[in-house]
Amino acid sequence: MQRLLLIGAVIGAFVSATSHAAGSQNMIGRQSHNIGMSVLPALGPVTVDGNLDDWDLSGQIWSFADVSVRDRFSVKSATMWDDKFLYLCCLWKDPMPLNSTIDPLFNPSKGWIADAVQLRILADKQPLWVTTWFFANRKEAVCHFSYWKNPNRDKDGQEEILLRSKPGDAELGHGVALAYKALPKADGFIQEMRIPWKMVYKRPHTPAAGQVFRMGIEFLWGDPTGRTWPVHRYADNLYPGHTSREFFWTAKNAWGELKLLDRGGVEKRRYVVAGAKIAGTVPVRADIPLLAKRFTLVIENNNGHRIRNLGGDLSPDDYEIAQQGDRRTVEVFWDCLDDAGNLVKASTYRVRGLTHSGLSSTFALYPAAATVFSRVCRIFRLPGPERPSDKTYWRTHILRRVPSMSAKEAWGC
Repeated sequence: MQRLLLIGAVIGAFVSATSHAAGSQNMIGRQSHNIGMSVLPALGPVTVDGNLDDWDLSGQIWSFADVSVRDRFSVKSATMWDDKFLYLCCLWKDPMPLNSTIDPLFNPSKGWIADAVQLRILADKQPLWVTTWFFANRKEAVCHFSYWKNPNRDKDGQEEILLRSKPGDAELGHGVALAYKALPKADGFIQEMRIPWKMVYKRPHTPAAGQVFRMGIEFLWGDPTGRTWPVHRYADNLYPGHTSREFFWTAKNAWGELKLLDRGGVEKRRYVVAGAKIAGTVPVRADIPLLAKRFTLVIENNNGHRIRNLGGDLSPDDYEIAQQGDRRTVEVFWDCLDDAGNLVKASTYRVRGLTHSGLSSTFALYPAAATVFSRVCRIFRLPGPERPSDKTYWRTHILRRVPSMSAKEAWGC
């Protein structure tokens, strides 16, 4: 837990101002609903290596199926451009990161099953599917392009191009580059990609600020085997008026727009559930640690007496307005009332707060439970180890959660 202390002067507390009410922003209900993406100009040469130091991330969008799962299943995506390339980066939250076992040499059309991004592009009336994944067995990045032979009907087949990197290399050929980098806490990964415009448009094309094309995005999280079926899926970036994410791969009219901008540093998008944010007129800002999961703010008068519990156990994600280094700025609005509902006098007030890094739990399988787990998996045909002594499965899918326990200790063998 960390204390934060701010001193702020509340001036003109009674001046008429627009109340910042808790309306929905970039969401439908509790899920993200992004309409369009901004493609910002590249800051300079971009090195595709999984490090985003050379990125302008101000235009990124956040995709998640529900606010309750976005700490485990969500993706923050951003795009940039220059005269030769379209760039895409994705910051994944994933409890089983980079575990795809789909071999592109045997199942190039099945790469979507685990930890995959599928781009649904419509450029110059030409539909294109781009599927990317990381084949864990050989540590190679894979990119599969599928151009519709008939722009109006996907069932007429596709012209396919399969690109693979060498282990540890980001270059795939045809000017395409793709890099992956695991997050330090093993709770996600960074994906960075470079696509030549000649791969986006089949005819010669010169990009320029103001141009617009379509690109919906599907994210798929794999199960423990990395080859059976996704455990989670979400599609985002939709065209105005569309809300359905079903059969997204063929719903080209629902794919959202990407617009090339002539400058970066755009306003950061907020994701707010309707009614979830505190409404008010006077902004109260605080700089808190980037890794903080919850925060609390209170307001005191000049004598140090608390007059208002402004907000307790709040999510920084709902109130963030900026990030810089290992800090982020949150903004909560105050209606200038005390806890009794009385309007306060114009004066100077002290704002204090606390932050903490959140609570989490760890689950471990012990020898007897592991045997039962193995049998249940076989009975119900669930992905799991073939036998309790299957140390490979244990090391791959269980020990990453409990690194202090060895496979021998876990299985009792």
